[in-house]
Amino acid sequence: MSPSPPTAAASRSASGYEVFVRRDPLPESLVLAGSILMQFARRWPDRHNRGLKYRDLVVVTQQLPACLVECFFITNRADRGLLSTRAQRDKIAEAIAWGCGNFVRITRVGPAT
Repeated sequence: MSPSPPTAAASRSASGYEVFVRRDPLPESLVLAGSILMQFARRWPDRHNRGLKYRDLVVVTQQLPACLVECFFITNRADRGLLSTRAQRDKIAEAIAWGCGNFVRITRVGPAT
């Protein structure tokens, strides 16, 4: 018998969404992460909000406002069902876009208009 394939989460019961920032985040990164979390919470009030977490992130190495969004768990049956539909993936993209847009409006980061 072959070994079972690796999973994305240590437990198949892990579910929901979460946002990661560097261990030493810029204050703006916390605003960005919170803005995105708020958009997810508005769209999926019945899903587990795993909150904001601090990690050493290889993908976020520069001192710029940044975060990493975990959009549900493919290893969880219910989350996988959500991720399998185009409408829900579009809703995820919309939540991230609105979170980023609100962040720009709040912090006035970006080009002047």
